[in-house]
Amino acid sequence: MTIVRAAAAALAFALASGASAAVVIEGKEGDKTQRFVMDGKKLRLESGEGSEAMIFDAATQRSIQLDPATKTYTEFKKEDLDKLQAMMKERGGPKKVRTTKYEKTGKTDTALGKSCDVYRVVESDAEADDTEQTLCLAPFGTFGVNREDFAPFRAFGEFASQLSGGEVERSWADVPGIPVIAWEKEDGQRKETFRATKVERRSVPATAFEVPAGWKKGPSVGEQMRDMQQQMPPEVQEQMQQRTREQMKHQGAK
Repeated sequence: MTIVRAAAAALAFALASGASAAVVIEGKEGDKTQRFVMDGKKLRLESGEGSEAMIFDAATQRSIQLDPATKTYTEFKKEDLDKLQAMMKERGGPKKVRTTKYEKTGKTDTALGKSCDVYRVVESDAEADDTEQTLCLAPFGTFGVNREDFAPFRAFGEFASQLSGGEVERSWADVPGIPVIAWEKEDGQRKETFRATKVERRSVPATAFEVPAGWKKGPSVGEQMRDMQQQMPPEVQEQMQQRTREQMKHQGAK
């Protein structure tokens, strides 16, 4: 599972110099450790010890993907997002609006010695054979964690949702609690995919939200998109440029 997919699946699970009391949520997905660190407007997601990690800063709208295996990183900035959206717009097609809702089932469970309410996650665009996800949410205030602590996770979700090229309503931003258990239904069987092993506030060094010293920067997403465009046949490039000129002309006439 990539770190981005892990982030989507655990969306609700949800430093200047020095250290601060960040919220750290750790849990298990099988034998793999998932870790979510939230502090102010910054977020760090980890999937497995020594594997990929993702850092996001809501203030600068900048996402960084870390690859420990090669000691390289790839960044995705607001400018890259704007370019990607422009490319998607040139391809045309209607915008897709998707909503996510949480339905209380009336059932409860327990994690880390605390009671949690079971909710079913309902996606408006889900197909009948899609995997069904269920979450057990502890009330905000439990573990000393509040709704406001999830602000960077919500900001990351809004940032990531724009990659679809459409206007996506992210009602999951209002998840009504702190998810501590997650299940998915596969082939008719419910499987536990996450269980929190630790939820706490603790000091986290500023380096947790920085690229490690000595790591090399790989091609940015913007550069990768530019290379993709350059590899397209000349006639396709011209068609895309022509559509862009027409759109700019139309907008200027308004």
